[in-house]
Amino acid sequence: NNEIISNSLNNNSLKSIVSYVPQKVLLLDKTILENIVLNDQDYDEDKLNDALKLSSLDNFVNQLKNGLDTSVGELGKNVSGGQAQRIAIARSIYREAPIIILDEPTSSLDKKTSTEILENLSNIENKTIIMSSHKIDEIKELKFRMINL
Repeated sequence: NNEIISNSLNNNSLKSIVSYVPQKVLLLDKTILENIVLNDQDYDEDKLNDALKLSSLDNFVNQLKNGLDTSVGELGKNVSGGQAQRIAIARSIYREAPIIILDEPTSSLDKKTSTEILENLSNIENKTIIMSSHKIDEIKELKFRMINL
């Protein structure tokens, strides 16, 4: 809104409006559910289901014996790199921050899943998504405004 962020927000306010998904995801030694909703004890199930669907994590979770209650293990050792990335993307979507920063968010995913997730993200309204990616061929047809650096 034409305001310099550093003048209008304190550090906690900035954290509340930005969600960051790094290329190398760090997961807690907890369940998939806890890694998505974090400290939200009274989590919103509809919001969670949307996050699972948009991150293409829903089918994977539904195939697990313990579903969302499956432990990811220490540093996510019980899930693949692509599954960890999708958990982090689901966490970011669940937070509902107006700004999402994605650093190579699908680098560990196959092309089909990557394209599906990126298409889902490009259809989210009222969000600013800043993404760095080397997969230009997968994002050039989406609704993202491309800036090549």
